[in-house]
Amino acid sequence: MRAKRNAKALQTPLILAQAADESVPLMPVDMAKKLMNKANPKDTGAMHGMLLLHVGMWMRLLNALDVEKGLVKDAEGVIVSIVYHPLDQDHVDAAMANGAERIYLRHLPLGIWLRMDKYAKSPFVNDDLGAEASRLVFVEPQTSDPFLFRGHKVKRTGFPLSHARVVTTTACQGRTMRAGVLIDCGRHESGTTAKEDADWWLDIYVMLSCATRLSDLLLIRAPPVSFLLQGPPKDVQQRLKDFSDRACDCRKQARKLAKKLGFDVFLH
Repeated sequence: MRAKRNAKALQTPLILAQAADESVPLMPVDMAKKLMNKANPKDTGAMHGMLLLHVGMWMRLLNALDVEKGLVKDAEGVIVSIVYHPLDQDHVDAAMANGAERIYLRHLPLGIWLRMDKYAKSPFVNDDLGAEASRLVFVEPQTSDPFLFRGHKVKRTGFPLSHARVVTTTACQGRTMRAGVLIDCGRHESGTTAKEDADWWLDIYVMLSCATRLSDLLLIRAPPVSFLLQGPPKDVQQRLKDFSDRACDCRKQARKLAKKLGFDVFLH
């Protein structure tokens, strides 16, 4: 939904690039469809089955490309160009000429050019391209390590990329989002995936903590205020108490050691 809305606002086509899966044993079509639509890429070789792309989309790396140069997992960049497979080029050109809003590719693109947010070590810098070229990175298709899906051993070929502005509770831990956060607080209500109250409370807490002020928050499917005001789950409260007690004990031990070594004069 976010990709569709942004592509329309930027007046650029939305490109749908499907990953290529190799399964042992051969996977039935119905099961392959479910694998292709599995939402969380961490379970599918760090790649989406169907990757939505458009020029101007902010993406994040799901795998590190070059740690020494800062191209680490979750590094962000914006798509500046998509290099289509030669067998798709005529199809893409015709669709764009007809003003298509959505284009399904028949082959994986040869690569995607990203202008990275925190990177300036590209070898493409010259007088013609300008300083912005130092931030360019060409991401090629990759083949994942094998992963298991319903008894099948699968290798996926695609792009280790995901939408940078749409993240799960797990992926947003420790992040500060100063531009604001739109949070879907919905929970699973049935089956084996149903969320316990404690887990749901923690998920919402993690997402709320990413924003720096209330005016930057917009909540969808939010729980009653009373649910949030009841405080952390009991097991979390107990762990916080245990941690506090341990920290206090460590300080006492440190003071004893400092006194034994004659450093107590520096203690306040």
